[in-house]
Amino acid sequence: MNLYLNLPDLWFWICITLALVLFTSFVMNFLSTFFVTNDGSIRKFSIMDLEFPSKTDDIPDIIRGIYDLKPDYAKRSLSSLKKNLYIDFLFMPAIYGLIFLLCLNISSKTTQLGHPLFASLAWLQWLAMFFDVIENIYLLKKIKPQAIESSLIVHKIYVRMVVLKWLIALIGGICSAMVLLYFWLTGNYNTENLIYLMVLIFEITVFILLNIFMVKKKKLTDKYYAD
Repeated sequence: MNLYLNLPDLWFWICITLALVLFTSFVMNFLSTFFVTNDGSIRKFSIMDLEFPSKTDDIPDIIRGIYDLKPDYAKRSLSSLKKNLYIDFLFMPAIYGLIFLLCLNISSKTTQLGHPLFASLAWLQWLAMFFDVIENIYLLKKIKPQAIESSLIVHKIYVRMVVLKWLIALIGGICSAMVLLYFWLTGNYNTENLIYLMVLIFEITVFILLNIFMVKKKKLTDKYYAD
């Protein structure tokens, strides 16, 4: 509770973190349009393929497949993947910080079960961020021409860590968003915060428009690799 009281202009910081989340998301999505590998045929892959490998050799196969591409394809794909992972280090404090602030906000407005529940969800975001950092370091170390597969134990730890990271973030984000929506619909909000709602709507609108551009760019890159 004291932590919340020591955070003046909470909604201002929520707007800032959301803006950083949307910007870094757009950049990473743009870079992902150049993710290509060769596993017998040239195909595109996503960061989710690296986050949720079903087998111990899935990640090494994708990485080695990138190096098996033509030099210009390989260079662009590798560069885009590395940049994506490095930019993710900026995305992490933004997204987990955003969920942290939202959960703290809900915690300060609820009592009994809601207060400790959302306070716990808020602080758990930093554990999720720790897992995310370890995940990125793990993937960056895998980017080698002769990438080797991890042991089965390491593979299981990696996958479970990624799953736990997603669960913590999704539960915190979805639950806080649903409760905030309930507050807005029932009129349980400070009218002084309406300006921040307009800012949030503006940020999301810009993000949607940028992603429309992204779809067009993706079609161009698909044609580039098809040729």
